[in-house]
Amino acid sequence: MTVLRDRPYLVLMLAVCLLGLTADFALVGTPVFILDVVDGPAWLPGVLLAAGTALSSVFGVKVVDALRGHGRTRSLQAGALTYTAFGVALMAVLWIPAAWLVPYTCAAWLLFVAANKVFYPVAGALSEALPPRQARAGYMATFQYAFTTAQVLAPAVVGLFAVAVWLPWAVIAAASLLGLIALHWLGRAIPAELNRLRAIETTA
Repeated sequence: MTVLRDRPYLVLMLAVCLLGLTADFALVGTPVFILDVVDGPAWLPGVLLAAGTALSSVFGVKVVDALRGHGRTRSLQAGALTYTAFGVALMAVLWIPAAWLVPYTCAAWLLFVAANKVFYPVAGALSEALPPRQARAGYMATFQYAFTTAQVLAPAVVGLFAVAVWLPWAVIAAASLLGLIALHWLGRAIPAELNRLRAIETTA
């Protein structure tokens, strides 16, 4: 299969899987962390999800538009770094005073929302731009395995709370950093024309 011999595309899939793991874990693991690990208020996970949806709708275009001059892989690296900061910030909840839990967690969640608004539209656009036109359908079908793998792994990472309450956050922070490294290599391996961030991606 052609895609299995296309190293840049495989590296893109690896990076997307690593960053997708962070995104999927955050949605599943953050409520578990808030309710079961740090004994936060029961309403907080719902507020975070609702606020994230609202903020994405209002500011999503501006987030990606602000990165337009940096290219697709550079924008995804910024998203990866923001995911890493989110993981570290949520792990730090374990050591902050209880009175700060709600405002601090809400502020950290903004990092996750911003990273999401970069990651999904730009990764999707890059996955469509890289394949040869005649093989695009097969490439795109294979690309979905990156997201599927992340979705399968995320619950297993949530299970690491039973091992150590800080461990899942360390895992997703490390995954995001590895994704950043993969994207750095990818940015040097693909033509500049394919790496250009286009206006259409700011509407996703």
